Amino acid sequence: MSQRLLISMMVVTGLCGFAHVTRIEADPPKPTAKSPLAGGEFVRLDTDVTHAISQGDTQGCGPASLLNLLKLGPEPHKKAYTKLSSGDDSLALKLLAENYCSANGAEGKVKYSNRTGIDDPNLSRLCNAVATDFELPPIETLYTTRKKGESNPDFAKRVNEALIASLSRGVPVLMSIDSYGEREKKWTKLTGHYMLFTGVQRISKSNPSSFLVEYVNPVGGEHRQAFVYAGRRKHDGAFAHFKNGDEWLKNDPYLCLSSPYTDLGQGKLDGNARHEFFLTILFGQFSR
Repeated sequence: MSQRLLISMMVVTGLCGFAHVTRIEADPPKPTAKSPLAGGEFVRLDTDVTHAISQGDTQGCGPASLLNLLKLGPEPHKKAYTKLSSGDDSLALKLLAENYCSANGAEGKVKYSNRTGIDDPNLSRLCNAVATDFELPPIETLYTTRKKGESNPDFAKRVNEALIASLSRGVPVLMSIDSYGEREKKWTKLTGHYMLFTGVQRISKSNPSSFLVEYVNPVGGEHRQAFVYAGRRKHDGAFAHFKNGDEWLKNDPYLCLSSPYTDLGQGKLDGNARHEFFLTILFGQFSR
C-alpha cells in the first residue's frame, strides 16, 4: 500500500474491553521526543519470550515464573537457569524444588509443594536464595501498596518506573496478582497467581494513570498483553501485603490489572458480579 493515503481510513483497535477509534490522514505527523504526545513507547526484553517454560499440572506458578525470570534475563541469569535445570526445561521446576524447597519448610528450606503452591514471603526467600547461590544481583521484593494520600497519576508512575528500571537492565519482573470478586453479596479474595512481566509501556502525558504491559503466564507459558490502571471502583478494599503481615485497606490500595486471557476464579462468579485483579507485589531489580 502506498505510504500516501488518498482516502482517510478508520482504524479500530481494542484491548481488554476498551475501544479506540482514530482517523488517519495522509502523512500523519509523527510525535518527537519533545512533543507533549511523545512517550508511551515499550521497554521490552531483548530475548525470545516464546522460550518461556510452563508450570505444567502443578501449583508452581511462583517458582516457574522465577525460572522464567532467569531463563529470559541477562546472560548471568541464563547461565544460572542452565545450571539449575541441567539444560532440560522439563526438569527445571522439579530440580528447583528438590534443591530449595520442602512441603513443610523443614531444614531451612522454602515452604512449597506442587500441590499447595507458595506464598509471597516464601517466594521472596526463594528469589533471595537463588540469587545468592548464583552470585546474581539481589532480586528485590517491592510491595506495590498505594501510599497515604498518593494520587492516581503518582501511584501509577511510581510502579511504572519500577518496572522500567528492572526491564531496562534486561531483568524480567515477577509479579503477584490477587483476584477479588463479589460472592454471595460479599467482596472477598478468590485466589492469587504469579506471572512475569516482559514489557511495559512508559506512562505518557495523555495516559498519566495507566499503561500496557506484556507478560508470560506460567499456565501454558503463553505470552500476552494486559492493561494496568489506577482508578476508583466501588468495592470494599483488599488485603494489603506488608512484611509483617496483611492489613485490610479500604478503597483502592492497589493498581488494577485487566487481563482478558486470565481466569482466576471469576468464571465461577455470577455474570453480574463485580470483579478485580490487583497488582500486589513485584520481584525484580529496581535499585539504581
